[in-house]
Amino acid sequence: MERCSNKASEPDLRVLLVYESLDIPDEIEKTLLNSNFENFHFECLSVQLNSGGTPGKHDICLLESTGDSAIQHLLRLKALLNCPILVLTRDSGTEVLNALRYGAADCLIRGRLNAAEL
Repeated sequence: MERCSNKASEPDLRVLLVYESLDIPDEIEKTLLNSNFENFHFECLSVQLNSGGTPGKHDICLLESTGDSAIQHLLRLKALLNCPILVLTRDSGTEVLNALRYGAADCLIRGRLNAAEL
């Protein structure tokens, strides 16, 4: 599902968001629109719908998932994608440590996310 794109030229940033929470696509889209990226492509996939491969080539993947399922989604995406995966979480403790242990490039805490972090 494509959310934002400026197809006039090759995008500066290609973002794939894989999410659980229904409010996260709008939150990330607003953050990207307030960033320094003037030309970006933003695609969203629900973790429930992402049973097969992923579309296109991406510069970065944002994974928004919590609990034990977050690690399962992270491992599946690492096998499918050739880009850094940042995990978006509300927990600044155990979930962050587990995500980093299993190969996330970094973790971002929801509620503290801003355009400068992307």
